[in-house]
Amino acid sequence: MVFDLGRLSQNEWQQIDKECDFEAEKAVISVKIGEIKAEERQRIFILCAEAKGARFVRAEYR
Repeated sequence: MVFDLGRLSQNEWQQIDKECDFEAEKAVISVKIGEIKAEERQRIFILCAEAKGARFVRAEYR
């Protein structure tokens, strides 16, 4: 995923990344279907990061 960090420092982004990763994982821990779990986890991570000041730009798939 690509985010525009605006005025966030690299240290701030690293902390946001850790916090939002944790929050997203907690939110989907009980979801059993893998594809739905992955989509919901990504959505929650994006919402969390945006609430903390990062702006979601796009998802990158390889």
